[in-house]
Amino acid sequence: MSIPSVLVLPGPAQGHVYPMMNFSQKLVENGCKVYFVNTDFNHKRVVSSMVEQQESLDESLVKLVSIPDGLRPEDDRTDFVKLFDAILSTMPSMLQRKIEEIHLYGEDRISCIVADVNMGWALNVGNKLGIKGALFWPASAAMFAFQCNIPALIDKGIIDSDDGLNGSLSNYDREFHDYGGREFDEVIGEYMKPVYAAEQIFFEVVDDEVIGCLLI
Repeated sequence: MSIPSVLVLPGPAQGHVYPMMNFSQKLVENGCKVYFVNTDFNHKRVVSSMVEQQESLDESLVKLVSIPDGLRPEDDRTDFVKLFDAILSTMPSMLQRKIEEIHLYGEDRISCIVADVNMGWALNVGNKLGIKGALFWPASAAMFAFQCNIPALIDKGIIDSDDGLNGSLSNYDREFHDYGGREFDEVIGEYMKPVYAAEQIFFEVVDDEVIGCLLI
């Protein structure tokens, strides 16, 4: 009997890749094989930093693969709105193609997709292919709860929809407040829409019960 194969898709940032790699190692410890899908840009950085471990990488049950993020190598990936737009227009079709290639040319079939919350669109790809999925939040549960309750905080007047807490718009919001004639929260809202439809969201704790949820 073949072991379950899980496709793991981190967000394209260091603070997202590392927690999901730890998550992947836990999946392996619990009897899974993992296809860890980075963007091409991040994949090259990860692989180049692990040259001395190439032999162990080849034998590992965590297989490092990649797909394009839609940007050119010289583009600024700290421009998050530009990156988000490129990802949404490019990566869904590329992820579907990657899964189909794994099924066609390999011995494995993906039984589950676990995507970073910021890559929630991947669950839609899974639905098209008949693959179940779940989301993974790489930060604290408290921060996730806070972000999900921002509309309620605005309604209660605790924060302001335009200028944030105490009328102070953050530098982050100021930098991206307008993009291509759209508001930043409009872009991010579209990007995060699949999160609110997700049936399961996991945090940085993996035990047998969680693994069971993934493999049922």
